[in-house]
Amino acid sequence: QSYFIQRIQKFVNANGKKIIGWDEILEGGLAPNATVMSWRGESGGIAAAQKNHQVIMSPDSKLYFNYFQGDPNFEPNTIGKKLTLKEVYQYNPIPPSLEKEKQKYIIGAQACLWTERVANTNELEYMLLPRLSALAEVVWTSPNQKTFNNFAKRLKPHLQYLKALQYSPSYSYEDVTYSLDTLKNKAGYFIYLKTESMSDSIYYSINQPLDNANRILYTKPIKIAKNTTLKAKNIKSNHYQDQRIFNEAYNIHKAFRLPVKMKYPFMENYAGLPLGLTDGLIGSTSYGDGKWQGFLGDSFEGVIDFGHEILINTIQCHFLRFPEIYLFAPKYVKVLISDNGVDYKEINHQDFETTQNPLAKEVVSYQFKTTPLKARYLKVVAKNIEKAPSWHKTSGKPTRLFIDEIIVN
Repeated sequence: QSYFIQRIQKFVNANGKKIIGWDEILEGGLAPNATVMSWRGESGGIAAAQKNHQVIMSPDSKLYFNYFQGDPNFEPNTIGKKLTLKEVYQYNPIPPSLEKEKQKYIIGAQACLWTERVANTNELEYMLLPRLSALAEVVWTSPNQKTFNNFAKRLKPHLQYLKALQYSPSYSYEDVTYSLDTLKNKAGYFIYLKTESMSDSIYYSINQPLDNANRILYTKPIKIAKNTTLKAKNIKSNHYQDQRIFNEAYNIHKAFRLPVKMKYPFMENYAGLPLGLTDGLIGSTSYGDGKWQGFLGDSFEGVIDFGHEILINTIQCHFLRFPEIYLFAPKYVKVLISDNGVDYKEINHQDFETTQNPLAKEVVSYQFKTTPLKARYLKVVAKNIEKAPSWHKTSGKPTRLFIDEIIVN
């Protein structure tokens, strides 16, 4: 690549033109007039600006519009991570770590929408709008003159205008989302419901259908200290109403919020949340939802120390199967228990079949039920198939294993 870039830039420059390319072109050296588009984060853009190259910021985590923008259960069939309207709006293409005298080399920002998974024009418009409006203010408005709350208020008539022009924008910013705080006794959560559209009309239900008889107006954090299914919707949404209902199950179990000591390192890009394997939340069919712990080539082996001897009746854990992006269920799962953390006894072993459907996209569950067993330590081993099978397009290459929520009762 370095040879090609250096050779072709000489040809381009000799014909009175300049080259522009992704940040990989930094490898091997560039002509002074080359422009760099930084997509692998901001580090490439910073390095280029420090060498006096013009830079266009396009980090995938902030400006890749092929990433989903709302609840993955309702979004188009995308891959990647979540990138909300608010995250786009709050992006600043000038990194604070870049020296002031070098900031002039950041000439703008660019969004990307890769369309191999975009089915039609309506879906393309859905992925672009209104995140494109947010990016316009990012690059055309001074940071000290913009706030997301003000933008959200102005967005409503703008979306009506786009609809009148027969565009198909997304209203995902009206979806109900949540944040949470752990209770002081670490035995549950306070759940905070919100929308990016700042709706004050969120209704919810607990372990009940979300209908007029059971719905409650959200006015304060919701305390959850036992297994709970929470449903909620923004009744001020004029577009999704009953089609996009927030629905989350919280599992408060014996391993809840306990650390898992892992033998093999996880993928940094898919590290999940702190204590994500025991946070009571089960990952969705979207691998970028922040709940999955990812491993490339390696298997999973994790140990939970309960601090004292407990009775174990059931054990569950969950895996994401998505062969198209090298995600396979494990070859097998086995669980072991110990009194001292040194000597372990295997109590169950379960094999999994490797699907030959490259389009499969599902959560695969391991479940084991037993007569009560006493133990202080629990070890879970999930064997990665390690290499893609012969029928797969990447046959022989390392495979990914994604695990979430080890539930112990």
